[in-house]
Amino acid sequence: MYYKTIRGLYITCITLILSIVLLVGQSENAIIGALAAFHLLVLILLRGQFKRHSLPFNAASMRGLLYVCLIAFLIFVVFTRNGLLLVDYHKPLYGIYGIGFVGCLVACLYIIGLIILFARKHHVQIGEVYNEEKLDRFFEAYGGHVLSHLGYLGDKRFLFSDDGKALVQFSTAGNRMVVLGDPQGEEASFEELLSKLLEKADYYGYRCVFYQISGDKMALYHDMGYTFFKLGEEAIVDLDTFTISGKKRAGLRSSFNRFHKNGYTFEVIHPPFTESFWQQLESVSDAWLDGKSEKQFSLGFF
Repeated sequence: MYYKTIRGLYITCITLILSIVLLVGQSENAIIGALAAFHLLVLILLRGQFKRHSLPFNAASMRGLLYVCLIAFLIFVVFTRNGLLLVDYHKPLYGIYGIGFVGCLVACLYIIGLIILFARKHHVQIGEVYNEEKLDRFFEAYGGHVLSHLGYLGDKRFLFSDDGKALVQFSTAGNRMVVLGDPQGEEASFEELLSKLLEKADYYGYRCVFYQISGDKMALYHDMGYTFFKLGEEAIVDLDTFTISGKKRAGLRSSFNRFHKNGYTFEVIHPPFTESFWQQLESVSDAWLDGKSEKQFSLGFF
């Protein structure tokens, strides 16, 4: 969870220092204290290897930590029991097991407490928040693609290339950063922008996922170490040439006629929208959702 992070280095060093302080003056634990001091010295010498700022801490990380503490306690029970049996120790072991369990519990709470403390202090969001005017200026100057309009939903963050000629839009969920579509803007800036994005994601401990990329950009992602899997297809209809006439469109034409007979109509309504229109849409949306949460990100939402 904290592989090569500065936060992990700090937590480990604090723990080792506390261990050394508690073991000072205890002759029976002198070897353990010396080992703790040796490990602290090694970490200080290797501090340059810890380059990541942090890794996001989520529920999965919490469960993993609890599993580690449980496994540590079980190992303690097994080794303690077998070790004491070797020296003919036949007294009840409940007290020893209780001390081991309390020790694991205290260690778990201690680590969680430090993680929460550091998480509050060092929580960092990559990129910048939605700015309608800035997006307008960007698309007017450099253009976008078929997913550009979803940036105006206001639920995403944006990262621009150093020259300001390309951008990506994304959202974060736990330690995942999900990028919607390919970079937008001037193609000459795409590679530099993606390198910048992946570098920042690695520094702050995010795993970067790209969703709904185009086929002609796959080589660029492949060169950066990505693998692919097909999740679905997106149809593009040329409205100027599309028709429901002919044998191939018989099924679609039948559906169209059935809707027409039942009184259904279709209309594109342009803004500005009236308050009564919004209320009508809201009632339809609430009835459709029926108390469930609405999907967002790559879909429009009410």
